Amino acid sequence: MRITAELIQQTEHRMNPLGEFELVLRELNIAEVENMGAARTFESIDLVSNKLTLLSNFPKLPNVVSLSAANNFIEQIELKNLVNLRNLDLSYNRCVLRGFMTCSV
Repeated sequence: MRITAELIQQTEHRMNPLGEFELVLRELNIAEVENMGAARTFESIDLVSNKLTLLSNFPKLPNVVSLSAANNFIEQIELKNLVNLRNLDLSYNRCVLRGFMTCSV
């Protein structure tokens, strides 16, 4: 499935356990991050259990402080446009965090 502005409007929006307004894009077979400009109002994005191999291509999303991308196929990430990101869940992936560390499952 592709991320579109329409999908962002139609999927679940909720307050997560941290009290953040969250966009839920969980279990939608998403293969790439795209068209996320429509997610500017969210503080948290849930991309758990999709088909992502690359976690990048985010526009500037200054409100996003939490990103969950567990249980994907992520091998590389680039999150420089998520300038206020404080919480990142990459569990159950095989990723390369440039300049930080390398992790694998």
